[in-house]
Amino acid sequence: MPSKRRVVSMFWTTTLAIAIIGGVVACGTPQATYTTPAAPVSTGSGSQQGIALKLGSYRPNVRRPGQMCTFLLVADVKVTGVGQAHWNTSTGTKPADASKLTVMQKGYYIYTPLKLIFQHIYIDHRPQHTQEFVSVGGQVGADSITMEDFPRVTSGHYLMIFTPTLMAGQKGFDATRLTLYSAFPISSQESVMLQPKMIEQGQVSQQEVDMPLVQVAQQLATCK
Repeated sequence: MPSKRRVVSMFWTTTLAIAIIGGVVACGTPQATYTTPAAPVSTGSGSQQGIALKLGSYRPNVRRPGQMCTFLLVADVKVTGVGQAHWNTSTGTKPADASKLTVMQKGYYIYTPLKLIFQHIYIDHRPQHTQEFVSVGGQVGADSITMEDFPRVTSGHYLMIFTPTLMAGQKGFDATRLTLYSAFPISSQESVMLQPKMIEQGQVSQQEVDMPLVQVAQQLATCK
């Protein structure tokens, strides 16, 4: 198991790489329902009727089990649905000064809670119980925020990795919430898609990479 110093170091390295993207919630024994935010490089529109933003983030991609060792939580999870999206405020309501500009400046985000059934936990560095698991982005009334580089899932079977969450008006990260950082589909043959195939302008720009779940588990078991 990684030392506490290494876990903290990885956490802050990831945080800085994610830039202003938000945070990721973390903590506790998984149960079944949860939410999180992301990072800004905006394209979108804002009006008195509502805010509509598409945000991009600059963050490291995780493609190998060895890169997952220092995340707060890595688990085999089934997603059964999602809850009602909310803002990342203490009350879950929209900030009075929320606008396209302040979303970028003050780190306002919308999170969507995830309803999860944990099949197996491979890595668990959480310091306390998790109250909520979330994905970054969602819609609350007329307001919507999309984080293009963060996964949005509503159902299915995945290998998931989580990080802590950023809450508006709160220093540091909320350790009682976990944000979904990556979700790798697990097939009915128990194979994990670590990297999807990509085709750009008719050319394969990225090959699909699959690994048996049992092999992923074996590699995660060697994390130190």
